[in-house]
Amino acid sequence: MNSELNPIIITTSRGLDELLQQEIKELVPESEPRLKPGQILLDATLKDAYTICLHSRLANRVLWVVAEGEADNTEQLYQTALTVDWREHMTSSHRFVINFSGTNREINNSQFGAQRVKDAIVDCFVNNDLERPNVDKLNPNLFIQARLWRDRVVLAIDLSGKSLHQRGYRTEAGEAPLKEHVACALLKRSGWANNTEQTLIDPMCGSGTIAIEAAQMAANIPPGLNRKVW
Repeated sequence: MNSELNPIIITTSRGLDELLQQEIKELVPESEPRLKPGQILLDATLKDAYTICLHSRLANRVLWVVAEGEADNTEQLYQTALTVDWREHMTSSHRFVINFSGTNREINNSQFGAQRVKDAIVDCFVNNDLERPNVDKLNPNLFIQARLWRDRVVLAIDLSGKSLHQRGYRTEAGEAPLKEHVACALLKRSGWANNTEQTLIDPMCGSGTIAIEAAQMAANIPPGLNRKVW
């Protein structure tokens, strides 16, 4: 497994970032997680990233950054995406999808931004006389995040696929369901998580999210253990 340090971005809901920062320090003790609104930045190994995916109770996504560069216009966006040797991350038979967020004065349509990133990925293979990989929005092998901020773009592989708050035990959701990572934040803020032998009472139980997350904490069950797809 790759032991080199690489930039990663770990996202969560706004207001939970400080809790997430502390959790990352516990999961990856030698790391120096840096706080930004709604996210944590750090340099980590692939093993560290997998550890966070499996064990973090507060994260939504773990993004393995593969490039950051200029994107003031569509040509710069394309060239930045072309700096990545995508053959290191996928093959021609892989199916991928791009989630593009952000706009600027030249790139004001997220679908068009995603299209230009897709063009660069495909051209990486075609320029090396390989078959082109295909986009598959329903059942992709690789999730790629493109985050545009003004004239800069960050390209990353989403190691978690779907949001990590989707643990895999919920088969359906009722009205206004409480997200699992928010339930964990409530347990940590209340102080119960520091002593899981205390009795826990949730008088407005709803679908039982707080109770289920508390039980998993008490039994030390990794929250990502039941996920079928990464």
